[in-house]
Amino acid sequence: GHPWPVALGFSAATFAGFALAYGLDPRRAKPAPLAADGLRAEEIEAEIDGAEAVIARIEAARARIGPGELSDRLLRITDLARELLAHVEQEPRHLRRARRFLFGYLDGARQVCEGWDRTHGRRPAELDERFRRVLVTIEEVLGRQRTRLLADEVEDLDVQVEVRARQLEREGVT
Repeated sequence: GHPWPVALGFSAATFAGFALAYGLDPRRAKPAPLAADGLRAEEIEAEIDGAEAVIARIEAARARIGPGELSDRLLRITDLARELLAHVEQEPRHLRRARRFLFGYLDGARQVCEGWDRTHGRRPAELDERFRRVLVTIEEVLGRQRTRLLADEVEDLDVQVEVRARQLEREGVT
């Protein structure tokens, strides 16, 4: 029932209140939601991108090494690392636990690969054996970490199922 200039004034006041409270772009004013364990989605994405960059460098070193057992091991290591990354993308709460393996062991594998590649033709034969042992260790550790993360996920699901079953029993549904 108000004349249009008064309605326009109400609209302007409402818009001014909104702009003062939220800013003109409310998405920018709000902090990004926490994705998991106190980490923001951008932080998780940056960590995953960093691990992908390390994997790419390992693959580049693998290409220079050429075919053979060492190349095959590096391929398995990068496959396991990508599996862990995919798991972390699905379950960001596992990033803190996977971080040491993804970044510590992966970066160690990258350093060893690049060093091995740089010394091609100048290294003693026993260095090749040590390099192989290091790769075996890294592969085993990444495999155990993958198994541990998947086992934790199954255990979490088992606990949830058990809780729901007991809840249904108490309510007399089963």
